Order: sequence, then C-alpha cells, then structure tokens
Amino acid sequence: MSTALRNPVRSQRWMASRIVGVTLTLGVVGSAGYLPAASPAMIPARAGSHATIIVRTNLVSKGKLTESVGSLTYGLLHRVDSHPTGAIYVNFLASVYYHNGNGPWTGFARIQFSRTSSIVVRMSGMTTTALSGAMSLHASLRVIAGTGTYSAATGTGVFEGTRTSVLTSPLQGVFDLHVRTVK
Repeated sequence: MSTALRNPVRSQRWMASRIVGVTLTLGVVGSAGYLPAASPAMIPARAGSHATIIVRTNLVSKGKLTESVGSLTYGLLHRVDSHPTGAIYVNFLASVYYHNGNGPWTGFARIQFSRTSSIVVRMSGMTTTALSGAMSLHASLRVIAGTGTYSAATGTGVFEGTRTSVLTSPLQGVFDLHVRTVK
C-alpha cells in the first residue's frame, strides 16, 4: 500500500491532485486505477490546495444567433450539458467568427459541481474543419470566478472538442483544468 493511502492528510492532498471525470462523473485515478466517484466540492479548500479537474461533456445546442455571408459565419452559440443525476451542469456560451468552418472563437463556461460550488472559465480557441466536415476545437482556459469551494480559485487549462458537422450538432469535449484554491 502506498504511503499516501496510509496517511489520511497526505492521502487528501494526493487525491485532490488527481481528480478526474468520466462522462461528467468525477472520480479519482491513482496507481490502483479508477476509484469511486468523488465530487470536487469535497476537495479540501485549504489555501494552496491544487487539483486537476477533468470534465467530459456532450454539449447540445440550446440556441444560436448566427449569420452567414458567403464563406463567413459569425455569431453566438449557447450549449448545455447536464448529468442525468443533476450532479454536474455545464453552461457554455461562445462567439464564433469562421471562414469555411475554420476560425477563432471566444467564450465562457460555467461548470456547476453542486448547488454551492462552481467554476467559471474564460475560453479563447480555434476551430478547424476537416474535408469530411468534422470540426475540431481547441481552447485555452483561465478560471475567472467560482463559488463555494472554488470561490477564490485560480487556474488555467485547456478544452478539446469535436463535432461531426454543423454548428448545432452535439459537441463532445473535455475540460482539463488545473485549479488552485486560495482561501
């Protein structure tokens, strides 16, 4: 048995640095493999606590306000993903500026872990479209706000996603955040 698992204080730090999500169900990954799900809201909010939080999403279109002129598409997109149990909710807002399906986008996402704990990130990304029409999205993330456990959190991360075609098709994505609580 590892020392981290025998020492409860060290175990909490070890677990907090390895929080991982699987289809919006968060759990801990260690040398023993996937362990039972744990909510990030349960991570100790001590000053200087670090956590890697990975949230896998299937964001569906809630609405769009876009215009197309020739090869240019610009406008706003709203997507949401909600875990069936209501454990996690993701609200995703983006502004796009694409030429032939390729181009920059910016936006915000709120990842709600519980009624009292959430993280808000600012996103700056790029979309590329393959000849097949499939789109790949990549964005850098910065934590700009939070509530509950994450009320004073800072951090950065990346978002990677794909969708099969048009702007309103489901977007499968992964938020990979590196968060530090500073309470």
